[in-house]
Amino acid sequence: MRSFLRISMIMCWAVLVLGAASGFTPAKAVPVTWTLQEKAFDDGGSAAGSFVYDADTNVYSDMFIATTNGSERTGAIYGDVINGGSTAFSAVPNADFPSLVSSPNLMLMFASALTNAGGIVDVFIGQESTCTSAGCTSVGGPLRFLQDANFEGVVVAATPIPAALPLFLTGLVALVAVGRRKRAQGALAAA
Repeated sequence: MRSFLRISMIMCWAVLVLGAASGFTPAKAVPVTWTLQEKAFDDGGSAAGSFVYDADTNVYSDMFIATTNGSERTGAIYGDVINGGSTAFSAVPNADFPSLVSSPNLMLMFASALTNAGGIVDVFIGQESTCTSAGCTSVGGPLRFLQDANFEGVVVAATPIPAALPLFLTGLVALVAVGRRKRAQGALAAA
């Protein structure tokens, strides 16, 4: 029995070491939260809010950018990106409608690409307009433009794996091995 446990423990450690050597690592998300501090439009309105962007997957999430009333347009709350990449995106309040005609549209073009490193990225063009086609592939007035805007990107901290996890897994595998051994011995005794 003692040699069986010793062999089981060696096998458990071998599995852990081989797993680590083969690149078995916990998945790490690298999303960056990009925040726009309140900035003014040329018509006196303002915009503020944030979104999460992962440059590895080119996915925007948790979008919440609010604009306020100005002399040219009324404010809106943007929650869905309809066209986006690392250097620009177009957002609407709700992309679930069958037609986006007459929906407010916020288009932002960045001076440099958004990355998973975060930092500060200037807005090259920030324009609020109205969708004039069903998929919002064309827009019209009234238009207004953000002035001197930028986004600050902060990396969202990943949750670390507890240091005791490998030890826990080793113990779990050993318990399973001992249980199988006892069942095998019981089956042999019953035969």
